[in-house]
Amino acid sequence: MTEPEVPEMDRIGNELGKILQLPHIFSFWLPIVPMPYKRPRSTGKFSRSGKPIMMNDPKYTKYRQDLVTLLRKEQIPDFDWLSIWACACSPYPKATKPEEMILCRASTKGRGDADNYVKPVKDSLEDLGTVTNDKNFYIQASGKFRYLFGSGLKIYLYGDDYSNARKHRV
Repeated sequence: MTEPEVPEMDRIGNELGKILQLPHIFSFWLPIVPMPYKRPRSTGKFSRSGKPIMMNDPKYTKYRQDLVTLLRKEQIPDFDWLSIWACACSPYPKATKPEEMILCRASTKGRGDADNYVKPVKDSLEDLGTVTNDKNFYIQASGKFRYLFGSGLKIYLYGDDYSNARKHRV
């Protein structure tokens, strides 16, 4: 699937880049149904030390593997990525009237907070080696949108030259 034209998200993404005053903006579309972060759950069993054995949901594990595969295809340049903005786009409910179908910031009930959609992307960027530590993002923004043309994640990364950023770090 090709990247859809989403002028409102692009406008916000470019304005955020100007505010942050970071010279590099890399944006891309991931054609995947967004899934919020899910904490590992207890299996009900205990280890020999008495601690509960934790396990990730298999659907979430598969989602993270798919994210890494899609991110690898994007060939993200090697910069010091300092900020991320992720937009989770989900389709309209089937009962929505055609005249109501525009890009909007409609609530996606029961699907998690907007910031929970960014966490799997940050973790996948770290797994891929694009980001050394996802805690280095000093600004994280997120949004949830209803979108006419299906589901996906629109990601914006903001950064500085990797060599330039290393000079200024302690």
